[in-house]
Amino acid sequence: MKPDDWDAAMRAEAEHVPDSAWAAQTRQHLRAAQRRRRCGFGVALLLLAAVFLRLDWSASDTANQIALAWLLTSSFWLGWLSWNRASLVVATLALPLALVCWHAACVLCGLALPYEMQPAGLAGALSLGMLAVPALVVGGLGWRVRQGVRPR
Repeated sequence: MKPDDWDAAMRAEAEHVPDSAWAAQTRQHLRAAQRRRRCGFGVALLLLAAVFLRLDWSASDTANQIALAWLLTSSFWLGWLSWNRASLVVATLALPLALVCWHAACVLCGLALPYEMQPAGLAGALSLGMLAVPALVVGGLGWRVRQGVRPR
């Protein structure tokens, strides 16, 4: 059973229980658990993006390779933690888009990057958007692996 199906089944089951204090409390706990799950997912996404941007802020080729490995590893785990396809796409696109926005902001504000971008200017920042392709592929792989691992 997929995570979406399980959540929907639990909500449907709680909705069909005759109104009682127990049923109302169960529905309230289910909603609270879903809010905590999504809030925790958002916090994890922000922390992963912050570490990714910090790793990218280096002139070293080794550090840039580590940043790429961090992007792919983070995308896999974000795909694993995603509860549906929409959250998968949003989560896996967030890290490459954070990098694009960060570099574009640096270019527009005149901040010096620790390395020379090729191509220079906004074109260089926008070209980093190509990182979205491997991030989506690896995130989808993480999501698919989780679907196969879940007990039926």
